[in-house]
Amino acid sequence: MSGDRHIYGEINNKTGMRRVFTAIRRDVEDATSWDQKFGKDAVALRGIGEDEFRKTARKINRHATEIGTDADYDEKWGNGR
Repeated sequence: MSGDRHIYGEINNKTGMRRVFTAIRRDVEDATSWDQKFGKDAVALRGIGEDEFRKTARKINRHATEIGTDADYDEKWGNGR
């Protein structure tokens, strides 16, 4: 990347990771601004967000297992948890 952009904050540990993903979920699930900004595409973008979140959590869990730490990131998005 050309520069660091910490839109949701810097991640230095599990707590930071959870805080950032919580903020992202809140924005994607609840923000009427998404509906205003993306209109009819908001629903599709939420779906993409859910899928990418699942992929990311699964990869984190797989890596955690490989390095011998807890693989405890929830792979379900929002209310599906």
